[in-house]
Amino acid sequence: MAFHNIFLSTIHLLGFISSCYGDSPSTVTASAPSKWVHPGAMISQSQLDFIREKMNREQQPWADAYNALLADEGFVNPKDPSPHVIVECGPYSDPDVGCTVERNDSIAAYGNALAWAISGSTEYAQQAIKIMDAYSSTIKGHNNSNAPLQRGMALRQCCKSWQIPLWCQMICPGIVLITVLFFPESPRWLFSHGREDKALEFLTYYHGEGNPDHPLVQLQLQEYREFISLSGSGKRWRDFSDFYKTKAGRWRFINALITGIWGQCSGNAVVTYYLPAMLLTTGITESEQVLNVNLGYTVVSTMASYLGASQIERMGRRPTIIWTAVACSICFACITIGSGIFANTHASSAASAGIASIFVFGFCYNFGMTPLQALYPVEALSYETRGKGVGLTFSIAHGFTLLNQFCFPVALQRIGWYTYIVFIVWDLFEAAVSYFVSVETKNHILEELSEIFESPSPVKASKQKPLAENP
Repeated sequence: MAFHNIFLSTIHLLGFISSCYGDSPSTVTASAPSKWVHPGAMISQSQLDFIREKMNREQQPWADAYNALLADEGFVNPKDPSPHVIVECGPYSDPDVGCTVERNDSIAAYGNALAWAISGSTEYAQQAIKIMDAYSSTIKGHNNSNAPLQRGMALRQCCKSWQIPLWCQMICPGIVLITVLFFPESPRWLFSHGREDKALEFLTYYHGEGNPDHPLVQLQLQEYREFISLSGSGKRWRDFSDFYKTKAGRWRFINALITGIWGQCSGNAVVTYYLPAMLLTTGITESEQVLNVNLGYTVVSTMASYLGASQIERMGRRPTIIWTAVACSICFACITIGSGIFANTHASSAASAGIASIFVFGFCYNFGMTPLQALYPVEALSYETRGKGVGLTFSIAHGFTLLNQFCFPVALQRIGWYTYIVFIVWDLFEAAVSYFVSVETKNHILEELSEIFESPSPVKASKQKPLAENP
């Protein structure tokens, strides 16, 4: 069918039908409001009038498009709607539990509503209302992706319920966009671009109390001269040789890459995408309950992220990486045990224990990994390669995101809860690799890190007391 619009568009247009056509449907559920509150329409009355006028004059291309709509199989042989109680639409429609069916029914409802608005035929209006009646008396909720957004739409009968969260997400980026214009330029950037005099002015004002000969100013300027390259690969966008041509470069890039890969493959993506499916196995099927648990998981994860970010300076980077991986492995062991027992006995207590472990996993993962994914690569890379290295690191990490979205769903479908065993082993592997490779960057200035990565044993050197802490 030519009109492939989302389900929300159908509701918008059928709101227009309900307000214009007449009688209320006979199968309205008990929880329906006494008065229809229109959620806002994406197609205005003036647009419909415009199309109707073009159709009356049989002008192109409107006439051909309308005739193609009426010739569609859904109009020639209309089918009865088949709604699901709980519709689960996973990433890339995997899993697909009523998702495609709902989409096809919504397209049919939208097409019939549009045909009624143009032709005035009550036959099309009745077919559209029949589809909407079936869904309004059957469907209880949607699961899987975008749970907080779905909950916002379920609580309000207005499009503002999803517009407000969307606009709120622009507040922090907007603040950064405006205030960054007033930030002073980094003295390291100034020095690396041949503007040593400007770098000296910065250091004098902020670190030397107005005295260019202050010992701290002269020390920092001397460190810049020793460690910042004026002609490295950072000046050539296609040159990535600094990441592999030296031992220090390889150590830096591996450490930067670790948090990116760990952040995508520790099991967080699978838990996030398939939490609603696990809730169904515990008897939680009501839309409000499912959305509440989803929102609760999001809140727990957010609080853990803020708490972890506030404590990362106290704990250090290296211990956080290692123990977060160990904690994630333990959580997946508990999830596996709970899911396995439930699969064999259908004991709700086992499933509940598994779900509790999922929440603990969300706390542990976001407490440790979320702050480190942005912080650690910046500290591990040298100044000259930082921008390029962070971009490359995140590009590779997003490649592993494809692994989460396309491979793990297949594994869950074929071997079920046994998939979690993979994460038990993998998270322990992460901890082992981090133990032997991860360098501690806490309290080390960039110039000290250069010496650490160039040492024979960077891990051992990084664990020595930083100069900033020496008396």
